[in-house]
Amino acid sequence: MNRTLKFALGMAIAVSAVPGFAQGQFPDVLPDNHWAYTAVQELREAGILVGYPDGLYRGNRPLSRYEFAAALYAAYKRMMGMHGELADRVAELEKMVKGMGGSDTGPITAQIADLRKQVDGMKGWAKRIEDLERGAKEFEAELASMGVDMKKMREDLNGLEERVSKLEKVKPAVTISGDLNFLVLAGHSTDNEFGQTPDGRVLGESKGTPSTVAGLSQDLNVLHEAAFTFKGTNEEGPKWEVTLVQSNLLANGGATGLINYNSVGSGTAFSTGGSSTYVHSATVSFDSALVGQGFGAVIGRMGYQVGPYLFKRTDYTDYYANERWDDGNHRMDGGLLKFNFGAAKLHVFGGVNTGIQTNAGTEVSPIGGGFVDRTLGVQVVFPIGEMGGVNLAYLWHDSNDLAVAPNGNNFNRINVYGGEVNLGFDKFKVYGAYSKTPLSENTSNALDEDNSAFHAGIKYDGGNFTVGGGYREVENFFSAAGSWGRIGNQWNPTNIKGFNAMVSFNAGENLKLYAKGEFAEPKENVVGYAFNGFDKMNTFTVGLDYKLAENWGAMLKYEDTKFDLVGAGADPKQKWYTVGINYGLGGNANIRFTYQFSDLDFGATPAGVALDPVGNGGRYKGGLLGTQLTVRF
Repeated sequence: MNRTLKFALGMAIAVSAVPGFAQGQFPDVLPDNHWAYTAVQELREAGILVGYPDGLYRGNRPLSRYEFAAALYAAYKRMMGMHGELADRVAELEKMVKGMGGSDTGPITAQIADLRKQVDGMKGWAKRIEDLERGAKEFEAELASMGVDMKKMREDLNGLEERVSKLEKVKPAVTISGDLNFLVLAGHSTDNEFGQTPDGRVLGESKGTPSTVAGLSQDLNVLHEAAFTFKGTNEEGPKWEVTLVQSNLLANGGATGLINYNSVGSGTAFSTGGSSTYVHSATVSFDSALVGQGFGAVIGRMGYQVGPYLFKRTDYTDYYANERWDDGNHRMDGGLLKFNFGAAKLHVFGGVNTGIQTNAGTEVSPIGGGFVDRTLGVQVVFPIGEMGGVNLAYLWHDSNDLAVAPNGNNFNRINVYGGEVNLGFDKFKVYGAYSKTPLSENTSNALDEDNSAFHAGIKYDGGNFTVGGGYREVENFFSAAGSWGRIGNQWNPTNIKGFNAMVSFNAGENLKLYAKGEFAEPKENVVGYAFNGFDKMNTFTVGLDYKLAENWGAMLKYEDTKFDLVGAGADPKQKWYTVGINYGLGGNANIRFTYQFSDLDFGATPAGVALDPVGNGGRYKGGLLGTQLTVRF
């Protein structure tokens, strides 16, 4: 124990500081371009040059070399004395530690903290030592005549300079960073109808029982999330990092209606739950070489993704901006092995998906609604010249339980394999993806039809504008844990085929205009398949982003989705109008205001097609006012 505490004391000295001298200044001072200007001010602030009784330094009076040499020597003695005091305090603390044996070390905590503050000031001594060394050299004769041991003085100053230089290079063993987020969500109803967000959250619902349509003050939710990341700073050996999150955004103890990290709202309203805590990530990583090739590994609670049609988590919360929620990574307790073969990369990853829970037992990042318990995957990425690259992967998602496939067979494994390609030719970019998801019971095939996805497109970058288009098909039983978009409130839609297009235009440095759309239809119009009974599902979005000033930004967006029925009846329609303002409160803080108005009419939705998460058919009209304050540290 004593040896451990001695080491802690040594680290406290190495990374701490001494408070600065008291502030003060002579009314009459040397010209600021004089070489001794800084030295005189430092000596004055240190209380070594006290001036005359009237408080003046009288810098225009010739200062004798002996007077200035005496002041320099006094400064030298003051500095060395302060350094000696620190050494005495360290010895005193070590003596205390020895006397404490195995008892509580709490009594020395405050002294160590104070010592940290004192030693930290030594990092600011470099300029003062430089001034003293320069002065000692110029006034060497005068100092020697005063009986000063110049050899010792030079040795002391050189030693002190070396110590300060080392202190300035010292980094703390652990850095702490993170962010605090405060989110206020207030919903309201319009024309006696509830509103609805794109992720299926009901707006304008009162908190009472039975619930009724309500205004902003009745459907008001104050949410928070705080994340703390602890990271080792060692430059050699394994690197480690841990992120802890405390939040009331996730369900706690069976509460419903909170923001969900990994799924749509399913017709529930926002609500404020009890606080919960969880470990978002905790990893140890290292890089080395294996058989002459690059090799690395990550072990612990980690995040990983491969591609939108292979393995990527969907961000459902456009009303909450946060890197942890928006990064697209699925979480798992496991490991990642990285092999580099020149420019090509081979990644082998795997782990347990379930069990990543809050202290209240809520799953933070379930896959397949919690069906997938374990994931194993292999990913290969290799370049094609300088044009781009290819991303190939094979994944196995295993469950502890059996489920029934659409054809009636049992399965406990989802196999996912496929690839993506991205190539660039001058201003053109060509991209494509293919993925297939057969189901099996262990190694026995359970379902291997209607379970693939295909996407291809091209994009042209004209400098201040970009235009592109593509085509995709997603079959009805495709079941990758991916993120391939939405049509209205239908996330990661299946049984669709059709074209898509986009265009964006930079109208100056501060204004960007954009539009995108998809014009799809059912791939198979068969009962029991998604979107049966429809002819078309068309969706388009137009918007703009505008930089008002250095710290101000604004956005407008309009989204319109229409589902055309095969026969007669009212066609379902979904519209959202969104406006937002973003203001930077300095480099570490930001506040964001958004308002989204929803106008949805589910019309004559065919039986078995769940467009409305609350119930087939219905009218929704209302808004959501959101305020998010983010502080980073």
